[in-house]
Amino acid sequence: MDRTIEQLLEIQDKDIRIFNLKMQIESVPEEKEKVKHLMSEAEDAVTVAKSNYLEIEKNIKEEEIEIASLKEKILNLQGKSASIKKNDEYKALLKEIKQFNEKIELHEDKQLVFWEKLEKSKKSREKATKTLDSTKGRIENSLKDLDTRNENCNMQIKKVREVRKSLTESLPTELFNNYQRLLKRRSSGKIFIKAVVPLQGENCGGCFLKVTPQIKSSLRKSSFGQCENCGVILYLP
Repeated sequence: MDRTIEQLLEIQDKDIRIFNLKMQIESVPEEKEKVKHLMSEAEDAVTVAKSNYLEIEKNIKEEEIEIASLKEKILNLQGKSASIKKNDEYKALLKEIKQFNEKIELHEDKQLVFWEKLEKSKKSREKATKTLDSTKGRIENSLKDLDTRNENCNMQIKKVREVRKSLTESLPTELFNNYQRLLKRRSSGKIFIKAVVPLQGENCGGCFLKVTPQIKSSLRKSSFGQCENCGVILYLP
């Protein structure tokens, strides 16, 4: 293979390497956001767990207040019992006291349920807190790794560009400029499309259409040519 086309292929390999490194660098901010989102989810889980715990504590306190209120009413009724002389009034008072005691039992049962819920909520809160603590460590390491990757990629790009520059110095200016134009026109976004491709049988390695006999004949005489369909630089492998 002609040295000129070998150099051009080496340059293209370096451009592919630079392109892939740039893609890695560009992906860093998005990956950081994903990592931070995991942190946010862990923090939200702790907030929810704490909120649930406080809500149950509040429910228990409300039951305590209600029980205390009912017991106070019972004490007031018991205080009045000594002054009651009529039997039917006394029976009515005892009935009311009984009703208050029944209500107290209901509130105590509810309170017991809340205590059980509080114990489960406590465990959930502790689990969420532990998860958050471990997530923080992983997040910090992941962010450091991403920063390191970003730095390494930039360093590698600098080195590859230096090698690329040395390869371009002995390359014909017109050929290199044509390669640059093709690369800019063909590659876009997150896809690298080669500007230098081999002839595959009778077909172009870029557009895969059959080349003219003239192109094939010129490739035998010269080290490279150009596809009439897509414009890529062709060479015989």
